[in-house]
Amino acid sequence: MKKLFKWLFILVVAAAVLLGGAMAALYFMFPPAKLKAMGQEYVKTNFNRDIDFDSLGFNLIGVSLKGFRFSEAGGFKNGVFVAAGKAVVKVQVKPLLSRKVEISTIGLEDLDIKVIKNKNGKFNFDDIMQNAAKLSGGNAAAPQSPAHAAAAPAAVAVIADNVYLKNANVSYADKAAGMDFAVRAANFSVAHFDFDNPFNFEGSFATDIKLPEIKLSPVLFAFAGRADLAGMDMKKASVELINFEGSYKTFKASLNGKVSNFDNPAAVLNGAVTGIDNKLAQEFAPAQLPSFALPKINLALNTLTSLEKNTTKINEAKISLGNSYVRASADIDYGSPALKYKSDTKISVSLKEAADIAKESLAAFALAGSIDGDIHAASSASALPAVKGNITFKDIGALAAGRQLKNLNGAVVINSLNDIKTNVIKGVFDGSGFTTSLAYAKPAKKSIINFSFDMDKFTLDDIDFAALMPAPAKTDGAKTASAAKSTAQQQPQQQEPLVCQTCPRGDAADIKANIAVHKIANNIFDTNDFNLNIDIKDLDNRLDKAAGTVNFSTKNGEIKDLEKLMAASKYLKIALTSLHVVQQAFGALKLDTASFNADRIAYTLIEGSYTLKGGGLTINKTDLNSDLATIKTTGSLGLLSEKLDMKVQAHLGKQGSSGFKPVVIKIGGTAAKPSYKLDVASTLTSVLGAGQGASAAQNSQAIKDNAAQAIKNIGNLFKKK
Repeated sequence: MKKLFKWLFILVVAAAVLLGGAMAALYFMFPPAKLKAMGQEYVKTNFNRDIDFDSLGFNLIGVSLKGFRFSEAGGFKNGVFVAAGKAVVKVQVKPLLSRKVEISTIGLEDLDIKVIKNKNGKFNFDDIMQNAAKLSGGNAAAPQSPAHAAAAPAAVAVIADNVYLKNANVSYADKAAGMDFAVRAANFSVAHFDFDNPFNFEGSFATDIKLPEIKLSPVLFAFAGRADLAGMDMKKASVELINFEGSYKTFKASLNGKVSNFDNPAAVLNGAVTGIDNKLAQEFAPAQLPSFALPKINLALNTLTSLEKNTTKINEAKISLGNSYVRASADIDYGSPALKYKSDTKISVSLKEAADIAKESLAAFALAGSIDGDIHAASSASALPAVKGNITFKDIGALAAGRQLKNLNGAVVINSLNDIKTNVIKGVFDGSGFTTSLAYAKPAKKSIINFSFDMDKFTLDDIDFAALMPAPAKTDGAKTASAAKSTAQQQPQQQEPLVCQTCPRGDAADIKANIAVHKIANNIFDTNDFNLNIDIKDLDNRLDKAAGTVNFSTKNGEIKDLEKLMAASKYLKIALTSLHVVQQAFGALKLDTASFNADRIAYTLIEGSYTLKGGGLTINKTDLNSDLATIKTTGSLGLLSEKLDMKVQAHLGKQGSSGFKPVVIKIGGTAAKPSYKLDVASTLTSVLGAGQGASAAQNSQAIKDNAAQAIKNIGNLFKKK
């Protein structure tokens, strides 16, 4: 940057000193008509383009050019690339005697440049660059080093009273992308330009953007400032932006500040944005937006950049809306092949303020509370950045679907993106207190998840669990329905497998969970003191590599619809399959079809203990206790093969002092097609009342009679109410 400014300084000084003498020489030696012919020939020969101008005037104080035009490749028949209505330079002669170049006016009016990128990806100025390279032999003259530059006439002062650009237009058309961009009506002026003393500048312009599916209204810009080149001492040079404004319909942005020391630029900028609402944003949104209006957004930026070291220090970057804000600081090193950085970010969000922004759409949610965060991030050798920090929830509240969350308090602690956990989070949901915590870690390829949840009462009366069941196929008319019914009678209905063996495996995880809900009430499941404990390793979508245990217990409740409860989750389906098979067994044995015709299960206690390993589920126990019977189930279930090998023991009534004396049922087959068999020998030694001295025929008859009564009582567990 410093070398560039000094090189430009040398050119300006040399041109200004020579300008006075050159004016007279050019006027007498090269009349305008001759210069025009020479220029046209040179441009045509070397660039295959045409130039033209209406007039060229020389006098002792300057030169003026009017009606300048520069064609596209091949000549004016293909269009005009650059045009200018007027260019003028006026120099004051007397100050030249004192080694001062005082330019009264440098001006350019009605500049028009058309840049085109063709469908083949080439620009309409590529040929100019190529021909210019040929003329220079492929090498541009190297600028002087600073040591040589010091020998140039730096003692000559250059001052310009008036420098201006009036009504300039630059357009860009991308034929391949179908995009047009233009800077129009650009005006720029400098008053009392001086290399040694501060001077003022101001300007304005408008931009137009047209995309294939959208055309934006003009964006208007205006700016004013003050610059001090400090005799080209870049350390002391500065530019102050008194005001920069941009506007688009209701949107308005303003910016002010100062940039100093161009060897190591230091920038302090402040700004504001107003007028962002749904009507403005709707132009850019693919769908209808709800009504909203953002408050004034305040911006602040304080940076220090080293051009030699290729580093930037962001002392502060802040965006704020009312009491909500994001404030960051950072150190950035972009001198190495891989970007290096470290940053600190503080966040504070008021949910009530967020709701006020979109009152019409968010008022019903009754948002309350605040979210605060303190995040530290840094580049790292791994794919993920090094991130640490915490996010705190304070008195969070929300209302949705008639359910209310209140007084949610807690924090998320981030040790890294692979190590995130919460402290104990507390809150109130529908008047019921709860606590929960979650920890996630991924030290290698496998995730480790620990979860705990404890709640007083959970009530959901209006969940449509029926929607979880597979929808029946649509039919067209009675004939189609009759045909479908006939087909269904001929072919057994296909049931969804317990485990999808063709599904993507997904990432494996080790999961530990402890869940306790002291009372649950909804339309398919009522219970008290529900507890679930999970400890499974290598859990993925296919379950064939998973190993671990699942234990649960629940007291004094009723399962109102077992099939719908199983449909709510794949894991509920697996956990309750043994109970479902028992239910089917009572029906299949048909010992009392009148009493067994439903799927309600009332109980005083249900306990389950399962071991998962190698794609198989060992049923250590699934025990159900009620006033009518005690049912104990053990065995195994192949999660992949779905093979069943289970034994069900059903004790009549409550288990008393005489001990556990069950009816025994063996269950085989598969989960989709189980088979059932009454174990006569095992039942004989149990509660069916066979005498030790009775004959085999008498014992067999006693088994049948007592088994019928036992199943009749057990069937009452499943009777619809």
